[in-house]
Amino acid sequence: MAAVLTVMGSDVSSYVTEWGEVEDVKEVLLVRSQLFTGEHSIVLSNVDGRFSPYKAGSLFYGKAYFQSIVTLTEDGETLFTGLLKQVMLNKADRTCTLKVENYFTILTTQVASLVATSVGPMAAALSILETAGMAELVDRNSFVAAAADAASAGAVVSVDFTDSNQTALAAIQDLADLASVAIYVRGGIIQARPFQAYQGSSAGLRYPIDSTVQVDVGALGDAYDNLKNVVTFEYSTSSTLVLRDEPSIRRYQGYENAVKLSYNTGQSIVISDLASASYFARKYLDRCSTLRRTLELVGSNELRNIRIGDRHPVTDSHYGLSSEPFEVIETHRQIQAKTISLTLATLR
Repeated sequence: MAAVLTVMGSDVSSYVTEWGEVEDVKEVLLVRSQLFTGEHSIVLSNVDGRFSPYKAGSLFYGKAYFQSIVTLTEDGETLFTGLLKQVMLNKADRTCTLKVENYFTILTTQVASLVATSVGPMAAALSILETAGMAELVDRNSFVAAAADAASAGAVVSVDFTDSNQTALAAIQDLADLASVAIYVRGGIIQARPFQAYQGSSAGLRYPIDSTVQVDVGALGDAYDNLKNVVTFEYSTSSTLVLRDEPSIRRYQGYENAVKLSYNTGQSIVISDLASASYFARKYLDRCSTLRRTLELVGSNELRNIRIGDRHPVTDSHYGLSSEPFEVIETHRQIQAKTISLTLATLR
């Protein structure tokens, strides 16, 4: 089946000249921002002006098209659902380019105002999403599952974003980072997935990624900047907790990389008790104290259903990889070329 593009309820697939790229990102394992306002650009043929907003009879004429729904599907699977942000016309090429952003763009235009005491970070994040009018776009079950571990440990925070002037997106990012949870959009739905230590065993692996499905294998390298094995955790009024991952320090011949995280009274996110501070600090070290190895590769269309968070055994003779477990942390799907660029992460 061919890809299908639906704009404001109309199928405009036959006018697409460039399908663009669909990206999906989950970078919590590498200690980078995992929430992003993903943009997707699609070029349409506009020879007869059917997509010119100011031309009578066009799809957009006389309509409030800004932030209308745009959906891209293939083989019955939703690849991207977003909001139309811009319609750009090119007279010379007789084309129309649609700029579409995923639902996180809504969160960049709203200021967080949540005030709550002794709640889980994911409960707070969910409340911010619902206040932003996104309740119907959220997979609540995934948020509940992502919050389960902290809930069982009794780890809570208090939040007050009223004076922070933070955007809703930035507030959710901070909460997700503290909880070691990735929040992302998949198939038009906002989902949450907790960090899980996964290497060292072959449990839960999907199909192999080897030469039969590889178009090109790119760089393989160690992400030393993301290795953190000493954390200073400031909490309550003036309390400090220092945790050192001694096995990590020994494993890397005494290499130490420290980070300070502050959740003191008076900040937007406050941790008041030692038990909660210990839980969140330990979670941070769990995901950051082992050196990550990252691999870039381009896969064939056989990998079109691959998803971030999936784990696959990867083989490449040049790099000496033989069924080594990797987790997919980025996908960039080229619709027209029928290829997919991947970033994968494993342990060194």
